[in-house]
Amino acid sequence: MFAKFEQEPIAAASLGQVHQARSASGERLAVKILYPNVVTIINVDLRVLGWALRVYRNFVPLQQIERVHEHLADMLARETDLVNEARCIARMAKNFEGDSDVLFPVVFPELSSSTVMTMTFMDGVKITNKDALAGLALDPYDVATKLIKVFYKQLFVDRFFHADPHPGNFFVQRGADGQVRIVVLDLGSATELRDNLADGMFDILSGLMTRKDDLVVRGIDTMGFMAAGGDRALLERTVRRYFEKLLSIHITDFGKIDPAVAQQLADPHMKREDLRELMKSVAYPEGWFYVERAAVIMFGLSSTLAPRLNGIHVGFPYVTQFIMERNTRRLAEQTARKAAEAAKQAAAEPAPKVAEEPEALLN
Repeated sequence: MFAKFEQEPIAAASLGQVHQARSASGERLAVKILYPNVVTIINVDLRVLGWALRVYRNFVPLQQIERVHEHLADMLARETDLVNEARCIARMAKNFEGDSDVLFPVVFPELSSSTVMTMTFMDGVKITNKDALAGLALDPYDVATKLIKVFYKQLFVDRFFHADPHPGNFFVQRGADGQVRIVVLDLGSATELRDNLADGMFDILSGLMTRKDDLVVRGIDTMGFMAAGGDRALLERTVRRYFEKLLSIHITDFGKIDPAVAQQLADPHMKREDLRELMKSVAYPEGWFYVERAAVIMFGLSSTLAPRLNGIHVGFPYVTQFIMERNTRRLAEQTARKAAEAAKQAAAEPAPKVAEEPEALLN
């Protein structure tokens, strides 16, 4: 199968490890192998987590909190199926085929299975290794900017994103013209973005950019954060109040936010019963777990590389493209809906009677 296979792994993680190998033709390969019984171990851990969440809900009455457990179980099931990961790699590589500076390994299906995946070996330096980046004469701010652009494209343009973007899943290369090239790895958790989450996030980002709290409130509602039967007025008041505070805060270093700055967002005057009622009014939207996790990891990684980089501003061109695509889609839907209504109305109206022709006069 392999002309050469290194017994010592070159990388190891919680679910498996990667070995270097050579094909019969001498091509350098990476072979990812899941640990034996890893699925059984995960299922035991998930049962314990499910019990802990049920206890947690007695103290924190957040609606649909059990979705965290469901989504985590789903993500781990997909991450432990390497056939699924191979499909995700192929799909995302196609999404970026127009950008030669975003690279993905090529999987060899004939040398792969659900527990073993053989792919091309991808060179590069770890994205957080600033000394190695300096050795390539690459600015960490340029690396962070490229990475954030990749993430925004995945999220708003392709609607298919890397849900586990930790530092070990990205390598960096220097291109022929000195540009940053990002190598994307470990795509077993790649996830489709639900339309309501995309629309809601767009409204929130638009609200932040234009300083309009009504857009932020609408975005939160569209995403599904407002629980059925909750105190909608209380939630809206809270969102508007925190939005006003957020706009008054000036953050220059996203990698080291002063505790005093964060304290400005606190509301020491909120009563405990109001807080509990507020939490009952907040739901945990379907699919939000993947987006939340990815965004927190991604922007944490970005702030490590470039503390003063504003990720929202970097993503503005992709948000603009999303606006155009969404408006085009909504216009098409509106046109189709009006045409259907007109056709339905026409079908319901009685056909006009045809006037009878007078009999021919007898000669």
